[in-house]
Amino acid sequence: MYFAYGHEADLRYVIDVARRRGCLLYLPVITDFRHSRMRFVRYRTDSVMRVNRYGIAEPDRRHAEAIPVRKLDLVLLPLVAFDERGWRLGSGAGFYDRSLHHLRAGRRWRRPTLIGVGYECQRVARLQPDRWDVPLDGMLTERGLRYFTHHAHSMESS
Repeated sequence: MYFAYGHEADLRYVIDVARRRGCLLYLPVITDFRHSRMRFVRYRTDSVMRVNRYGIAEPDRRHAEAIPVRKLDLVLLPLVAFDERGWRLGSGAGFYDRSLHHLRAGRRWRRPTLIGVGYECQRVARLQPDRWDVPLDGMLTERGLRYFTHHAHSMESS
């Protein structure tokens, strides 16, 4: 989950429904601006919140429980653009890619399902991924949820 910033798709309703259904929710919290790092911290209705330097509300990590990314079931990611192969373009700082990239390495990897959230008008013909980019497993827009095939994530087909 995330709290929307700027023109990102707003997930407040989804967050509210998930919370009422008893889901454990974790929001990204920027821990290192210089190296574009973030952690995922437990969010509750009574969470102490703060506004980071980008103007995004996030749980105060000093008062909340963090979880290793590999233990999350699902990560909903904001984006600026996406393509049909499952590549996403973020806002440019690389926080999500740097926080998730290590999950691509290793043979016995357990990782969350990565779903981009945006609008059909953000679809582009083709994005050129960088070696550190992390592909999406699916994309949620106003037209519904669609999953990408694993072979679509091959860097060689870029």
